[in-house]
Amino acid sequence: MAVWFLSEAFFYILVRIFLPRIPKVNFFGAKILTIIPALFRSLIFIAITLVMIATFPIQPSIKRNVLDSKLGSQILKYTYSLEQPVKNVFGGVANDSLTFLTIKPKTTERINLGFQTTESTTDQEAERMMVDLTNEERVKNSLPKLALDENLRSIARGYSADMLRRGYFSHYSPEGKSVGDRLLEGRIDFRVAGENLAYAPSVESAFKGLMNSAGHKANILSTDYNKIGIGIMGAGVYGKMFTQVFTD
Repeated sequence: MAVWFLSEAFFYILVRIFLPRIPKVNFFGAKILTIIPALFRSLIFIAITLVMIATFPIQPSIKRNVLDSKLGSQILKYTYSLEQPVKNVFGGVANDSLTFLTIKPKTTERINLGFQTTESTTDQEAERMMVDLTNEERVKNSLPKLALDENLRSIARGYSADMLRRGYFSHYSPEGKSVGDRLLEGRIDFRVAGENLAYAPSVESAFKGLMNSAGHKANILSTDYNKIGIGIMGAGVYGKMFTQVFTD
């Protein structure tokens, strides 16, 4: 809504300053030109509406229709690319904006999601997309692709589901267990491990948010890792929980 308010204020100032100086000429072209600012304002309104549909708890079928439509997905894509974090309510620990939430790697802080749900489901298509985006970014940076590991994926899925079930967001469970502890409990051998977390309405917004965060980008492009497991749990109107687990 801040974008809408600023755009309205901008147009008001322009009209107040320049309109009195423009000579009154009644011609067809002038009427056509009035369509341009109206169209611009309409696009802003549509973008804000689509972001709200994609972000807030709304019936899943409506949200899915917006995210799957060609026009809606493209408008959201450009809106996400222009979006800057509008608030930082967690003292620098979290990257928080209208469409994306993450928490810095290795921090021990915990965020209360404000809801709990046991009705999460594995989004395998989103997981494949996230793996592809991750490896595409590595190839762009002349790095080898990460191998998808089913054991790591199982750990990642379990942790995403646990955060949704108990309503928290953190690299550490309420019992104080880290990604390393979860890997050891799963009897997975590793020398180095890392974890990225994100809570977002779509794969695109989640991955873009991770790449715009230095610590998460470092994990994605690290030469220390050879394997990856991604667990994405869809929670209906609440969006998606993303967990990336990396090991050597």
